[in-house]
Amino acid sequence: MASPFMRLKKATSYISVFQRLKPTIPEKWKGGRLQKIGNYLYGIYGDYRTVAVETVVEMKNRPLKSFVYLGLMTTGAVLVKTNPNEQHLHVTLLEDANELMLVGDVVRNPKSDEHIQTLLKAMKDDRLRRISLGFFSFLYITQFTKGIDLYEAQCRQVKPHWTQFHKHIVDVGVFGKWLTINKAMRDFDINPEEWTEDGKPKNDVQVFQPFSFEEKK
Repeated sequence: MASPFMRLKKATSYISVFQRLKPTIPEKWKGGRLQKIGNYLYGIYGDYRTVAVETVVEMKNRPLKSFVYLGLMTTGAVLVKTNPNEQHLHVTLLEDANELMLVGDVVRNPKSDEHIQTLLKAMKDDRLRRISLGFFSFLYITQFTKGIDLYEAQCRQVKPHWTQFHKHIVDVGVFGKWLTINKAMRDFDINPEEWTEDGKPKNDVQVFQPFSFEEKK
């Protein structure tokens, strides 16, 4: 591992090379406003360039630490980029509702249908809320709609305390999906109440028997 003196020497050599690359301007423009603006922008560029050079030198000297920091930064950027918004929520609910409508009542999973219908009703009543924390989002259902003037909705002493907020959370959005909705729709076309414990259907279904000439004889 290189010593701090060697790292400083490398950074100084990079800076000296960078300073030799400083552009020149004609004599008639020196001392004017254009030169001042150029010096200001060049100073900012030099600061960022120095930080970049020192960062590269530090990454070469401490690869494990750099790998951990780079992994955390990449994960954070992916979480922010894939944090689902309200439009994504509405599209997800409508698509899941259409999928459930295409399935018959007999084979439709009642838990999947109940969960989606609860969220759709809350969204229709304007009680479905989304709060974003940057990396992920919380989905919760409020007791009252926005702008309602009832005493229970306006009085601070009657409102639920912030420590009870977690009880109203119905879903968590992360990595471009809503976890509870995705889990509820996993077996939306399988009705567990349709079958008994021994694997037989609860409703008597008459199985079609093909016509046989031998039986007729």
